Amino acid sequence: MMHSNACERPEHSALSGLKQLSKLFRSILDKEVKSSSERDRIKRDIATIVSNCLPLYLSGSDNSVYPLSVFVKHLSSLALLEMEENGRKLDKSQTSGKTWSFELTMSVSTQTL
Repeated sequence: MMHSNACERPEHSALSGLKQLSKLFRSILDKEVKSSSERDRIKRDIATIVSNCLPLYLSGSDNSVYPLSVFVKHLSSLALLEMEENGRKLDKSQTSGKTWSFELTMSVSTQTL
């Protein structure tokens, strides 16, 4: 898990956290990580770094390590990816429910005949 005060230490530590953030975003967005538990861990790490380093950006600082425009792009892409994945999960769940309901109906119908 990420250190909770990554951006509260000297600036070089904040920049280190941003380097790590960039790597974590890329591993998720490039779909390098297949394990859902590992993806969830990485997402938690991303959330920790973002919440700790947000003051750096809010202070008006824009650095060459992880420019604000890239940060926003990656954060938006991650949100869109999450929406797509959740949509697919929902579709599978609905399809599974419909299939189960159909199978139950067929089972009951054949038993009553």
